[in-house]
Amino acid sequence: MRSTLLILFVGLGVGALAQDPMRSGVAYSKSIKGVEGDGQLVANATTDLNGMPVLFMMEGKGYKAVRLGADLRPAEEIPLDLQTFDGAVWDAASSIVVDDKLHILFVSNGKKTADYGIGRLNTEGALAIQDFHRVASFDHPNTFDPSTTTCRKTLPDLILFDSGAFYDQGDRIVASPDGKHFLVNHYTSGGKAKKKFWFACLDRSFQKEWSGSIELPFEDANSDIHQIVLDNSGKIILLTYVFCGDLARQADKLCHETHLTVLKDQGTRLKDLLLDKDFVSSARVMPKDDGRILVAIRYGALTGIPGVVVSIDTAMAKLKNTPVVDQRVPGIRKTKLATFGLPDDGSGKKPSGSRAAKVPDEIIELTPAWGGTLLLEGFRDQDLEVVMGDAIAMRTLHGAVRATWLDATDSIRWQRTVDRAFMTTSGESYGSVAFALLPEGLLLAYNDTPGGIAAINNSYTGASGKKKEKVPVEKSRLKLAWIPAQGGTPKEEAVGTPEGDFTLCPMTMVRSRAGDKLWIKGYDRGSQHQFVQVDPRVLERE
Repeated sequence: MRSTLLILFVGLGVGALAQDPMRSGVAYSKSIKGVEGDGQLVANATTDLNGMPVLFMMEGKGYKAVRLGADLRPAEEIPLDLQTFDGAVWDAASSIVVDDKLHILFVSNGKKTADYGIGRLNTEGALAIQDFHRVASFDHPNTFDPSTTTCRKTLPDLILFDSGAFYDQGDRIVASPDGKHFLVNHYTSGGKAKKKFWFACLDRSFQKEWSGSIELPFEDANSDIHQIVLDNSGKIILLTYVFCGDLARQADKLCHETHLTVLKDQGTRLKDLLLDKDFVSSARVMPKDDGRILVAIRYGALTGIPGVVVSIDTAMAKLKNTPVVDQRVPGIRKTKLATFGLPDDGSGKKPSGSRAAKVPDEIIELTPAWGGTLLLEGFRDQDLEVVMGDAIAMRTLHGAVRATWLDATDSIRWQRTVDRAFMTTSGESYGSVAFALLPEGLLLAYNDTPGGIAAINNSYTGASGKKKEKVPVEKSRLKLAWIPAQGGTPKEEAVGTPEGDFTLCPMTMVRSRAGDKLWIKGYDRGSQHQFVQVDPRVLERE
């Protein structure tokens, strides 16, 4: 462990390690008219040549680029909406980082069409968009509607608890695993006909290679695309949930189907697979170099079905119309995922029966790592009861995080769990886990409640529970964890507590190019915002 961390933090002096691991920047005020909650959402970021963060941030209904100063307040910013390029007016829709450079995807909407263009955000001098050019045109507008659209995906990507979002704008441009191709895309939602999907494949220079559109085999109003993947060969993979009933059935274990749709031959050929008819709570898809597709599935606490990683050869001719997870054929390999993270109920006994099976574990991410595959999962229980005066408050408990490494044959080689217990009313993203996958291991950043479950149960001591009373801000602290690539024992450290009523949002984490700094945004649930700077070298301290 020590030698691994020394490699990660090589060249760093003892004096640097003696500093406080978390430094709070100067808080600043920003409120957006008509927007409740955090009106500044960090959707993507890079760093400039001076090592300072440059953020792609949504403010209200439009994006802007923001550079932080030495005091960690916005020092420079430019709007990315209503920009004029190539004789048209453009609004930023998404972004992607390539070789530490932030590229902005713009959209110019007509009444029934949308043109797309890409420009590079220059950070070497004053912030500016350079090298803009058009890349695609779709017969469907892309307008930002805050009731159905989010600027970033919160992981785990929950099927029934996504606040009704049809679109995560971060999915509008995705990269192939080898970084040589990019897919610009959009699709319909809420219509009466079949769902339609538009796409354009770009090369590494963001020049269009091919494009098209296709009708998907789902009713538009009853289907929800949750993941869009482009593999190295040019196949497009869609993970879609198809709801089979009205809203009253959303708690039914047969309320939806999970589909895997593969588009081949530049999107001209479609193959749709029914993954499962049982209730799937969260899932992530990953293409493999040999053409197979891995799908990690969790069923939450509703069914008691264990999680599973399924390896599928979609080119098989013998695949049946029955759910893939139920088929027993050589081209489908399944690896069962055991439950984890159930908090101690105080009885001193291990859980058994249905309580042991119905554990709300969720899929965070599935990604290539260290010659195999890394699966990240998290415990998330939305039915936590906390006493507030004479009332009972329903809260979400964000629990343990587990890392699982599967080898090239998709067999589990090691699993490591980092325990935590965190409860907040700040929002789902504040319970998220940020991670950086590095050659030497996995770096995690996450919130934790000091004192654990006992402290959570006493969070509202003294509160009456009356509607007009302001709910106390739950206590939190930021923690880091390091898991070596070989699966060694995790190293965990608490790095600091945010000031006042601030709560940090881990998924906003930005990592410096040298790896010696992390920046994370906090919000006080009013009009105050604050960034903190974290030194991950705290993990090397003894």
